[in-house]
Amino acid sequence: SRDLGLPVIVKETGAGISRQSALAIKKAGAGMIDVSGAGGTSWSKVEYLRSSEEPIFAEWGNPTCECIASCADVVETIASGGVRSGLHAAKAIALGASFAGAALPFLRASDPAAEARAWKKTIRIAMLLSGSKNVAQLKKAKIVITGKTAEGMKRLGIDVDKFSQRKFV
Repeated sequence: SRDLGLPVIVKETGAGISRQSALAIKKAGAGMIDVSGAGGTSWSKVEYLRSSEEPIFAEWGNPTCECIASCADVVETIASGGVRSGLHAAKAIALGASFAGAALPFLRASDPAAEARAWKKTIRIAMLLSGSKNVAQLKKAKIVITGKTAEGMKRLGIDVDKFSQRKFV
């Protein structure tokens, strides 16, 4: 992006981006990453569908939530990979993503514009319920992370308690 004079976004597809990779991507000059964690489109799955091989690595990858929590403080982050609703998008933003992306819900919708309106409404409700006046505040909202998500983050050395102790800036 420094040499091009244009923003560069690095996108993974299906396995997610780790903190270590995010640091290297930022150092290389990218201004943003799309983590595309496990749960959405997976090129590994696509390649298995194209071949007759057993899909050994079809479920390989880092969960989107863990990717966001690992990378969002390193480089501006887009959350994708299993994002299926406005609530998922709101949760991704609350974890630190600046944006959320999805394809499947809109491809499956009989009225994609209505689907987008439903997402927007859901995100606004999540903002209201978290006391967030705007998306920037939602990105800093106090949230409690539990279950498998908390366990996975703890294994990566992420302090999950910091999310419930945040303060609006």
